[in-house]
Amino acid sequence: MAKFSPVTQSSTTFNYEKVFFVATTDDAVNNEFVQGDVICGILQTNNETGAIIGYTAWRNVSQGAAIATTVPAPGTNVLPATIGTKIPLAQEILTVDNTVAGVGFAAKPADANYATIQIANADIRIRVDNTAPTATVGFEQQAGSTFELESELELTQFKAIRTAAVDASLTIQYYTVIDA
Repeated sequence: MAKFSPVTQSSTTFNYEKVFFVATTDDAVNNEFVQGDVICGILQTNNETGAIIGYTAWRNVSQGAAIATTVPAPGTNVLPATIGTKIPLAQEILTVDNTVAGVGFAAKPADANYATIQIANADIRIRVDNTAPTATVGFEQQAGSTFELESELELTQFKAIRTAAVDASLTIQYYTVIDA
């Protein structure tokens, strides 16, 4: 968790700490978060007593917006999440053929920054530098194997092509991984 410098007010020192949560329900009233969204709050504690004062500055990390109206309630509509927590977003089945430019993801969620990919039916070659692979250039991945892409940049620049006459099928599970 990120730590901030103490702030003194009226001779009392407070500590502020960034804490991450995952929404467990939709905010049906104000639509400020939906189930699965990553929510961040700033936890204020009394530096002298250790007493929790409360949370401030709520932000929906998944939607990139401040939460102005609905105050998340830890343990009720949000649960704690730690750095490195993988939150499943969506799944996609993608056919990889011999398209010259390579095949990229068709339905990557905007907040995805990690993916697990399983290959079926045929071997493929991949690149993650926004350059088209060929049947002989790129990292070879074999049918039946699984690999991971670990950043938004890799997901955005991913391209694949089959290496033989049979199309490959990729099953992709997208995630948001909580980072600092």
